[in-house]
Amino acid sequence: MDSHNGLRFHLLGPVRAEHHGHPLPVGSPVQRAVLAVLLLGGRPTTTRELAAALWGDTLPEGAGRTLRTCISRLRATLGEDVLRSENGAWSLRTSPEALDATVFDAHRAAAAAAREAGDLATARERLGAALALWEGGTALAGLPGPYAEQERARLDDLHAAAREDLLDCAIAAGEHAETVADLRALVADHPLRERPHALLMLALDRSGRQAEALAVFDAAPEPGPGLTRLRDRILAGDGTLSAPAPGTPAGAAPDGLPPDIRDFTGREELLARIKDASARGPVALTGPAGVGKTTLAVHAAHALRHAHPDGLLHLDLRGTDPAPVDAATALAQLLHALGVDQQAVPESEEHRTALYRSLLHGRRALVLLDDARDAEQLRPLLPDSPGCTVLITSSTPLDEGIPVPPLTGAEALHMLETIAGRPCPDAPALVESCAGLPLTVRIAAGLVPLPAGGADVLHAAYDALDPEQARAFRLLALADAPSFDTATAAAVLDTDARAAAALTNSLAEAGLLQPVAPDRHRHHDLLKSFARLQGEHTDSPPVRDAALLRLLDHHLATAANALLHHRPDSPVPRHVRRPSVAGQPLHDKAAAAGWLRDAHPHLLATVDQVLRLDVPGGIRAATDLLTTWGQLLAGTGLHADLEPPARQALDRARKDGDDISAARALRLLGAPRLGPDTYGRAEAELRDSVRLAEPDPLTLALASHEHGAVLLAMGRPEEALPLLTRAEEAFRAEGSPTHAAEALADRAGALSALGRTDEAVEAVGRATEEARALGHVPTLVHALTESGRTLLRAGRTATATDRLREALTLPLPPREEALLWARLAHCRLDQHLNRDAVTDAERALTLEAGTGATYCRALALWARGRALLALGEPRPAQGHLREAHELLERRGAAEAGALRALLDEEFGAP
Repeated sequence: MDSHNGLRFHLLGPVRAEHHGHPLPVGSPVQRAVLAVLLLGGRPTTTRELAAALWGDTLPEGAGRTLRTCISRLRATLGEDVLRSENGAWSLRTSPEALDATVFDAHRAAAAAAREAGDLATARERLGAALALWEGGTALAGLPGPYAEQERARLDDLHAAAREDLLDCAIAAGEHAETVADLRALVADHPLRERPHALLMLALDRSGRQAEALAVFDAAPEPGPGLTRLRDRILAGDGTLSAPAPGTPAGAAPDGLPPDIRDFTGREELLARIKDASARGPVALTGPAGVGKTTLAVHAAHALRHAHPDGLLHLDLRGTDPAPVDAATALAQLLHALGVDQQAVPESEEHRTALYRSLLHGRRALVLLDDARDAEQLRPLLPDSPGCTVLITSSTPLDEGIPVPPLTGAEALHMLETIAGRPCPDAPALVESCAGLPLTVRIAAGLVPLPAGGADVLHAAYDALDPEQARAFRLLALADAPSFDTATAAAVLDTDARAAAALTNSLAEAGLLQPVAPDRHRHHDLLKSFARLQGEHTDSPPVRDAALLRLLDHHLATAANALLHHRPDSPVPRHVRRPSVAGQPLHDKAAAAGWLRDAHPHLLATVDQVLRLDVPGGIRAATDLLTTWGQLLAGTGLHADLEPPARQALDRARKDGDDISAARALRLLGAPRLGPDTYGRAEAELRDSVRLAEPDPLTLALASHEHGAVLLAMGRPEEALPLLTRAEEAFRAEGSPTHAAEALADRAGALSALGRTDEAVEAVGRATEEARALGHVPTLVHALTESGRTLLRAGRTATATDRLREALTLPLPPREEALLWARLAHCRLDQHLNRDAVTDAERALTLEAGTGATYCRALALWARGRALLALGEPRPAQGHLREAHELLERRGAAEAGALRALLDEEFGAP
């Protein structure tokens, strides 16, 4: 082959290559994975980078030799002029139109431009052409390695977004009823993506089917704020829903910007620089506290909003606080803002970053990252899409940042008189006392006339407060959490909501608080420091500690309210401390989910602060909140965010000799992670938790259940059975039938592993009947899953398949759906339906790719490997089985032994 002309590469499905329409041999899955890395990387790639892309940090024996062989074979197939070596790295010389993924992106970009211009016909044509490039719906099908996982998740998200865009165009063209069936299919394929639900609700509403539209909302797993607003507009009969502007996307894009300042003045030159620089990359505004960075950035963001139809995001990184927002928590908040359900948020920072960037890829969104500590904190939060604009503020100098200087005297004078609404005879002296800081100028404007002579503006503003306002100003500044609502303020101030609202509004009018959203305020960092200093002089340590404990109690009470919506029979609220405040009322499950989504970063900050300051009585209150909160996050990737505060709590409890708090912290730490974790770690921590929990019936029941489940997963059913039996009995005594049914289902697994098949089948059947009667979806999913495992082991494969398929009809987070498809693949193997097993395993791997749930990945690879063996494809089968064995063995899972035996039998001992 003397030229790369005529070459075409296909990644949007099974990876393949062709030359002038004739297929080319691209080899094994590993060799195809190498080809995909070179095609998608867009730059020369070293052998070390290729190895990391294929195997991560743990390289198999002979990795270098394998890569050399793959490169050699690809060069022989494609030509040395196409696959070149450049300075120790490899690169593919191809034209952009040679790669289907690049053509797909070009079609989507053209469609977006046409849509913005109001040309729906062209937009639909280009989106149709983009989707026609896909073969089978799963990109990079069958490829191993972490890079392929990450890119598969990104590409599959783009595929879903293109389907959304095409149906959105159809709705905009008036084809409301015609899109309903396709939208129902899209919702079924992506139950946790919010936009398909919004589009379906809109299509139904415009078709005159309002009741069905509202039923879509009710069936959504955890509706976000955008979907909730759409529901409210449908209920209110909002006529604007039926008449969108031509070309306007139907699915609501997120808009999280704080409100703009109505009386913003000056800074014209800086605004022009920001607008110009934003077209070239991230823009960082730097300068000291109070100089107006955030206000300027928010004003600039509002000025740029028209160019960013796909979303406006804002995140306070709290870089100047003692505990800045860590990257994983920041990414969770950004994913929530983009409509990702909390059940779908991945566990690891790496997977959260990949999902975040995939959701913004090809989009035109604006991201405002406020109060960044440093470049390291920012790095995972930067989108990689050229259509996105990023505005950053930081008190730390950043490379190529734009310094924000204090106001000039003329600017400050103009601002003062504009805000005050009248001339001020003492303005020059007043402006001089403000040191050019917009914050103090704004506060001073509310004090006009102020005695001349260089008065201290902050002290003057504080002295002008009445005693209740001054107390509120001091106490509300105590919390490290970035902002607060009226209910939180009422708890901190030990008053009712009406009085708290009046106080916060009066402080905002005086310029001492900043509104950041409806019913939400924050202290400027400079004012927070000033208020805390006044508090140290005025309020005794017990007074300040009591305010922080009331804040923590408010979160505890609200979390308990949320938990009772999630699991009404939970024993947890009865066994945690009785909060000193009532907490925020939550009217239904959707409200509880919304509170949890929004409160997550505030809870993290509060627990960290109470434990770090060693507030008297704080350790028990903190572990109670972590216990309640952990129940709400069970089985989600967000549960990993509780590990740092749980570790803090454990250290503090051990120093204080508080066994109950230590037991509760150990139980939280003992929850098996979803990623490459080991059951050995979980077993040790849960064993210690059970040992310390004897005086605490709640932790004893929960930890016994979890310890038994981990021992069962490790292949130690004889130790697991008594723990699971004790847990079931304890939950029944507590009046918690959902927990009891789940423990019973796990006990059936232990009986099955011990060869007591009839008892196991009877127990899991009882657990399933109880779960169906209770109507609690997570319990029913758990019982059906364990029923499928137990019945498969008993040789009742058809019934096992029915149980797993029934579970798949229920609302599921991605990681549970992935696990069910993996287990269903094993049922297919028992039925000798090997092609079906491959398909089901592929579905599991596609879903798992975005979550990092390696146990699920191992089960799916095991099933796919067995199926390929049966289909006469031993080479790819061996690769899948070896990877599955490595993952299971690293985790300490019982299945590793059976898989090792299969490998030895088929391929010989290593």
